[in-house]
Amino acid sequence: MSAEDDQEYQLKPKLLAAGANQEMIDLIKCKIEGISFKKRLINLQTDLDMLEKHILQNKDIRLIIIDPVGYFIGDLRDDRNSEVIYFLDILKDFAKNHNLSILLNKHLRKKGTNSSGSTSASSEIGGSAAWVTSPRITWIISNDHDNTSIKIISNPKNNLSNTK
Repeated sequence: MSAEDDQEYQLKPKLLAAGANQEMIDLIKCKIEGISFKKRLINLQTDLDMLEKHILQNKDIRLIIIDPVGYFIGDLRDDRNSEVIYFLDILKDFAKNHNLSILLNKHLRKKGTNSSGSTSASSEIGGSAAWVTSPRITWIISNDHDNTSIKIISNPKNNLSNTK
């Protein structure tokens, strides 16, 4: 599910360039027609049944990528820990019930928006800290502050391995 990238001109070419098997990719439309016949993005709080129907019709789906998740959360206040935890718990149960993984892309804060001056990678995630602390594993990919051509990959949360 993508709200920012065009399927034919951006997503598909990137997946093919990465060696993806086109037969194994199912790009679903993320816009649906509401009662007013205006198109809107899928809301994972209210439209999960539509996604479930698609999964039941395509039983080989094992991974759902949501990029970026903020477009698909409806009226959830993503800076509220309790709301984010509840939302992520619903997605966790959904994934477990359908034996699949869900990968969420959440953007970092825009430069200069963290007024606390913190250097913690986790604090650079926009919204609630629960976006980092609630999932089983979290990866943060960002530019090096001194050299933007260098990418830094950090793993602030990992409950899937026994490495310390």
